[in-house]
Amino acid sequence: MSNSDHVCFNCQRSEMEIPVLAWRYQGQMVWVCSECMPLLIHKWQQVAEKMQPPKE
Repeated sequence: MSNSDHVCFNCQRSEMEIPVLAWRYQGQMVWVCSECMPLLIHKWQQVAEKMQPPKE
């Protein structure tokens, strides 16, 4: 995995711009930055759809 893969699922900023953490959701690795993490904790419904794997 390259650094370019470590991008916040919500704001699309990379780890080169802001600290990111790895989370798992529905069997997939999800990267979230320190600024967007409160959304996952306090406003889950607003971001849950963005975390869904792409439909084929």
